[in-house]
Amino acid sequence: MSEAWRTAENLRTALRGELAAISEYEMFARETPYPQIRDLFHHIANEERHHVAEEFRALLMIDPDQAQAYRDVFGGKAPHDHHDYRHD
Repeated sequence: MSEAWRTAENLRTALRGELAAISEYEMFARETPYPQIRDLFHHIANEERHHVAEEFRALLMIDPDQAQAYRDVFGGKAPHDHHDYRHD
């Protein structure tokens, strides 16, 4: 098992956790009757969304197959195509 493969798997695990956290915080926001707490939960969910974006970008940096799948679906370049961090 290569370091890149293991790191990619760790990033996928982290992504699953972030996505689950977003769902939970959004559910908490829907369930609370307190506007300030609702705003807090929405704020935290949005922070988790930023984590998802950062972790996905990192995944694209080290997994060329995932980067190609991204390009196939969205066209053009993957978000990291300006630099290949696997060789730094």
